[in-house]
Amino acid sequence: MSDETEPKQHDSPELELVRDDTPSEPTHPHQQHLQSAEEGQEDDDDAPLELEDVKLDSSPSVPSETPILTPQIPQHNDSTPPPTPPEEPAHPATEAPIAIATRSTTTNDQQEEPSSSLNPPAVPSTSSSIPSPIPSPALSSLDIPPVERAKVYGVCLVGFDHAVGPTVEFCHPQELNENSQLLAEHLPFFALPDGAHARDEDYSYFHLLLPSVAKDTIFGISCNRQIPSDQLINKGKDVTRSTVQKAIVVLASKPIFGPLRDKLGVITRAFFAQKDFDDKSILVDLYSSLDIPAGEPGSGPSSGAGGGEDREGEMYMGTSLRELVYKFRNKTLMLLKLLMLQRRVMFYAAHTPIESLCTFQYSLVALIPSLLTHLEDAASPTLDERSQRIVQPTSLRTSDKQSLIRYLGLPLNIFGKGSFFQPYLPLQQIDMLKSNSFLVGTSNSIFQQQRDCRIDAIVNIETASIDILNPKLVPFVTLTAADRKWMDEIVTTVDNSWNAADPSRPTGLNFVGSDDFIRAKFEEYICSLLACIKFTDFLAKGERGNVLISGADMDSNMMASFNERFIDAFKATAAFEVWDRNTDSVIFDLVEPKHPMEGKTNPLEDVGIRLAHGLHDLHLEENLGPTREAISRGITSGSDSLWKTYSFLRSDIGK
Repeated sequence: MSDETEPKQHDSPELELVRDDTPSEPTHPHQQHLQSAEEGQEDDDDAPLELEDVKLDSSPSVPSETPILTPQIPQHNDSTPPPTPPEEPAHPATEAPIAIATRSTTTNDQQEEPSSSLNPPAVPSTSSSIPSPIPSPALSSLDIPPVERAKVYGVCLVGFDHAVGPTVEFCHPQELNENSQLLAEHLPFFALPDGAHARDEDYSYFHLLLPSVAKDTIFGISCNRQIPSDQLINKGKDVTRSTVQKAIVVLASKPIFGPLRDKLGVITRAFFAQKDFDDKSILVDLYSSLDIPAGEPGSGPSSGAGGGEDREGEMYMGTSLRELVYKFRNKTLMLLKLLMLQRRVMFYAAHTPIESLCTFQYSLVALIPSLLTHLEDAASPTLDERSQRIVQPTSLRTSDKQSLIRYLGLPLNIFGKGSFFQPYLPLQQIDMLKSNSFLVGTSNSIFQQQRDCRIDAIVNIETASIDILNPKLVPFVTLTAADRKWMDEIVTTVDNSWNAADPSRPTGLNFVGSDDFIRAKFEEYICSLLACIKFTDFLAKGERGNVLISGADMDSNMMASFNERFIDAFKATAAFEVWDRNTDSVIFDLVEPKHPMEGKTNPLEDVGIRLAHGLHDLHLEENLGPTREAISRGITSGSDSLWKTYSFLRSDIGK
């Protein structure tokens, strides 16, 4: 760079690199233009500094021709003897899981060569003194909000009165009775969904808003059963039919449906087995067993034991990504794109249990990293608390996955103002479908006949089909060749490890093909997509600012592999606006900004993939089954008739 050239200031916060374990070199082509070598430095001047944390500094960045990441090297205290520097490896690592682009600072007198990644390399010292190691900051100092433990608000009993319909019969604790009007208006229809009388047992997941209990979403799960009325010990006067239907409901602060489901099912069966609905002590015991104060030992879902990852894992227990992929195959990615575009999507099932209807939706939501743990605004389109609390992270702990996810701006604020998520939507809440965006599930076909509902897409989980009612959406969610190949590999992995006896786990209980494997794949896809968007914006600004970019892949159109029409539509959403405003502009330093299948597709292979999935969607085995049976019966019947004719002729001739 010429001395007359005025260096440009970088608008991103400066990164302070604090601790590392394994040296590595930048792995991305676009990082090469940002490095500068430091020649002729003495060996005893190199003091490798172990890096683990990357912390954003609010101080102004050092001027340079390109945006830089400058390691802040603390001065060594003379009173403390300097530590002996570890021996430099002969061949530094050439790969890192995720790499941070290296930025160089050039002055007239010296050059530095900082390099960083998730396993950042040693940073050479620029002074004669050897810096002492910096202790890792505590988790609380890194501005990472922990995953809050789930709290159980109460237990309710809902019964079906043949005169007035479903009603709330019991609530514990008594604080819930303060919301008796709201509970009576919505809860009974969530707990006893349409068609509940057709099944011996079923579960329903739903979201509720009770301002006096919690200012944000309350997550409910119900288990409903029925019993012949003549088996009851104390048969009340209100029992006028041959069967009695009731549901037990648990209300919690987080969607911990997996841990709650099994215990709720056992209690519900025990409650019906006592054949005396006047005795509700078992419901009080259920609440007591779930409401464990923080810090006390216990195994309940609201226990204070366990870290943030364990609590997040509790929420994934109620999902099944394997069943979602096995059912919808490559259309799973189309569903994800519909969700990211914040469209009006309805899941429908006429004969499938309500639990499956809700599980498929929660599995779809779980594909977006950490979204399942941030559904506080999902109950109503009027809620918008999370977007007001989101701020751009000021620190990055590279050894903490949650810190990295948060630094990338995830989860996306899909269910913010004007949007809501209701796994089971009763007919009584049909007016909510006038919202701008929603994800709902229903078993009532009346919703599809209402013009005011403005549904963009109907997902039928029984036929595994997506009926896009808004034709303008078709080009947005159409999969590219790279998308199809990427999904085909995931579908093939799930098919090869499918276990019909236990669909939620792969054969051999391997990681490949498991829910965690699928979640990691979609996490990679989404992060690459977001990094690609930021990198494209960076290039556009760089061209205007005459910033030189070098690299073999920089001239290729990386957006096309994700579907440019989809990306343009995504940029017009409210979720993107919140994400873009609160995310660092150079996250492509952490995630390679290109499609996972970039450069790995060819036209002939793509044709084969499209034909294979097209034939699968025809369901030939299911549709031709009755035809084969009819032909088989015809052949059998014809053979019998022919034998009878032959036998008759033979007996005639004998006579």
